[in-house]
Amino acid sequence: MSNPDVDTIYVGTPNHTHYDYAKQALLAGKHVICEKPFTLHLEEFEELIKLAQEKELLLIEAIINQYLENFKVIKDSLSEIGDIKIVNINYSQYSSRYDAFKQGEIAPAFNPEMGGGAA
Repeated sequence: MSNPDVDTIYVGTPNHTHYDYAKQALLAGKHVICEKPFTLHLEEFEELIKLAQEKELLLIEAIINQYLENFKVIKDSLSEIGDIKIVNINYSQYSSRYDAFKQGEIAPAFNPEMGGGAA
């Protein structure tokens, strides 16, 4: 984080470490792109937002949905669809680690102590 040529830090580490790494990056004057969940506790997230605002840095979620082909098709079709009253969208994928989880192997992605599981 001390490299002056780096202006943005991507945080894609196990969930329970997101807060610490994001905070370190912001304190180092770096923009942050963070995977979900940002933090395990709302108070930590609010602290990161405040810190980013104070330092005039970007703190954004690593999300790619708006770049997926399906999203582009929907966006391009909005004028043809008409008035939209409600939208319900589910973006899911089968985890390659789920079969091992069912066999009793708990990877960090599913370990509640490491912030794993669905949020």
